[in-house]
Amino acid sequence: MTTWTLLLFVMAVPIVAAAIERARQRAGLSHKELAIYQGISIAQWSQQLHGQGHISLTRMSTTPPAFRAALLEELRAEWQLNAPTIADVYTLLLAIVRPRMARAGLDREQESRCTG
Repeated sequence: MTTWTLLLFVMAVPIVAAAIERARQRAGLSHKELAIYQGISIAQWSQQLHGQGHISLTRMSTTPPAFRAALLEELRAEWQLNAPTIADVYTLLLAIVRPRMARAGLDREQESRCTG
């Protein structure tokens, strides 16, 4: 699991899932279509949106540009960030979430076990 994946998995899944839902609606896509673009089943996609598994930045890059643009806008607005790409948003979010992870008891040793 990458650090970005850990961020989404541990702290931000409900917020990111809500942003994904708004972006999906704006782009006029179904959940099934998003799953197909990412090469995963609708069941796996649903599980990821509910915090079981992880939302992959790599797979998200295979979605249509209209969806990615809408998602970037949603994520920027959610955290009031000025970032040119989704990857940059995630990097900035990591800086926000790391202290919360530490307060929650997820230290570097635990993080390395999750990312290894």
